[in-house]
Amino acid sequence: MVGVGLNRLVTAKLVEWFSEVSMADSATVGGKGSSLGELYCNLTTAGVRVPNGFNVTVEAFQQFVNTEVPASTWDNVRNPEGVEDIREQAIACTTLSDALEICLIGADPSDHLNLHGRASLARAIVRDTPVPEIIRQAIITAYGQLCEEYGQGADVAVRSSATTEDSAEASFAGQYESFLNVSGERAVIQKWRQCVASLFTERAISYQLEKKMNPLDSAIAVVIMKMARSDKACSGVMFTIDPDSGHRGVIHIASAYGLGELVVQGSVTPDTYTVWKEGLRRGNFAIVHRVLGSKDSRMVYAHGTVNEVTTTSVPLEERRAWSLSHQECRQLAEMALAIEEHYGQPMDIEWAKDGVTDQLFIVQARPETVHAQASSAKLIRYSMDDSLIKKLKKGGLVLTTGQAVGKRIGCGKVRSYRSYEEVLEGKRAIRKRLTEGVRIEEIPHENRVFEEGDVLVTEMTTPDWEPLMKQASLIVTRKGGRTSHAAIIAREFGIPAIVGCAGAMELENLATVTGSCAEGDTGFLEPTRIFGLHQSIAAL
Repeated sequence: MVGVGLNRLVTAKLVEWFSEVSMADSATVGGKGSSLGELYCNLTTAGVRVPNGFNVTVEAFQQFVNTEVPASTWDNVRNPEGVEDIREQAIACTTLSDALEICLIGADPSDHLNLHGRASLARAIVRDTPVPEIIRQAIITAYGQLCEEYGQGADVAVRSSATTEDSAEASFAGQYESFLNVSGERAVIQKWRQCVASLFTERAISYQLEKKMNPLDSAIAVVIMKMARSDKACSGVMFTIDPDSGHRGVIHIASAYGLGELVVQGSVTPDTYTVWKEGLRRGNFAIVHRVLGSKDSRMVYAHGTVNEVTTTSVPLEERRAWSLSHQECRQLAEMALAIEEHYGQPMDIEWAKDGVTDQLFIVQARPETVHAQASSAKLIRYSMDDSLIKKLKKGGLVLTTGQAVGKRIGCGKVRSYRSYEEVLEGKRAIRKRLTEGVRIEEIPHENRVFEEGDVLVTEMTTPDWEPLMKQASLIVTRKGGRTSHAAIIAREFGIPAIVGCAGAMELENLATVTGSCAEGDTGFLEPTRIFGLHQSIAAL
């Protein structure tokens, strides 16, 4: 655990405002917090608006994990599934950091149930360990100052900002928790602790292990910033590079109604706009392509319930309308261009339109991760035997189509799941049969859970799905666009994906299909009838 057992300066600050930090402070306030500070301090004069806010620093996290775990904490912490002996070992520990180390040592990302149990125990311990008073008071004081600027009970976003996220090497897209429309001192403190707990989710631990990182070396800060009221307007993401081809001459904008979480998750298919950078610089009309998304749902503030946000349907008339005007699209593109020029590299940006003030805000900016790592010294060619090309063109049956992610082709057996809980239930059933002495070879293929090379089909993906995603030959989702979680992670893993695929959940389970993302913007799913695809990689 970062900082555990090391001498720390007593004067280290528990809170740092955006106006006090820059990219040089990522070790103190994490990737998200340092980038927001960089934007707030340096790009406001260039027309880039960022809501004000503060960071609860890594020092606060370190003080929290070094506190003693009171005996009362264990009253609500149960034995985790699959690793029953670990709880007793953790109880014997004095500090929270020691208990977390017991939970994580020996974690194996390939054993989903074991990792699920270890991660569940770690989060439960964090959630039930009291927050030290010095941290509580620091958060209360800073939140009070934010309320002086924006009004009593200011609505804020509470967002995780880990020291390992938002680099050009790894996106950590959605790995840690964030909470929207949080109001009041007690709620803000509670959400801060939940952000800390999200450092120990199954998905975050698995992702770090896959990236050859040690989860015990991670630390987390938390951003607390004023909400932009996009629940009354629209929001989305921007890439200052084409997210599929890597073309650096365009800006890709995705936009949907309501809070931006649905666009990031991929649970809504957004409007998309392609803006030509050089035309933008010349002052010309620069929107060279746009696609109307279904935008069938939006996330808004929840009133009178225990939840902060809720999802509602969008009326048909609004779905058929563009969510951004030409002028708004241009303003966003100009902000994106200013951000890219400041950072000197392609960027992945989240934005929001405030429906009360009609102003556009930037709420996150991080380096683009996929094409930043791609080698420009390799040319990959795909080819097929001529006889098989003729067979493919002879009356082929297209099962369904969607938006292509990447330029590859994948094939395998369909494994369709409506939720990740279905996967866990299947793994529990398999484990039970194995403990009863049944060999895996004796279990019929249709009764097994997702296996290497299968085609993953689901409504949408979240970070929980990533252990399965990296094993897939192809990923198909019913919802989402080219900037959704499924699309971003598929690119990072180098796996073809077809997103926003309306007929995805109607595919026959265990049917063998081929998905092609090598034919332009549209991805095609067909019954697998041919083989003979060859790949060659040449050095340039």
